[in-house]
Amino acid sequence: VYVEATAFITGAVVDSDGNPAEDGIDVSAEREDGAQSSAVTSTSGEFSLPAAPGIWTVTVGEGARTIVEIDEDGTAPEPLEIVLE
Repeated sequence: VYVEATAFITGAVVDSDGNPAEDGIDVSAEREDGAQSSAVTSTSGEFSLPAAPGIWTVTVGEGARTIVEIDEDGTAPEPLEIVLE
């Protein structure tokens, strides 16, 4: 499902010690209606996913997950910090 991006889900992936994760880790998001967005982490573990209003499940690598909501006015959530186990 294609949706026009009106906001970005941003954040960083870190290891259990709080250090930036390696670059190239897959980060994806799926909205309740099946819309999808994806990116890979930078060398500093950061990512940015284009998104539109709705509730998104953000998945990093093989399993770390979190839920994010983007309001109808397109207000983006605070940057995420996702810890890889």
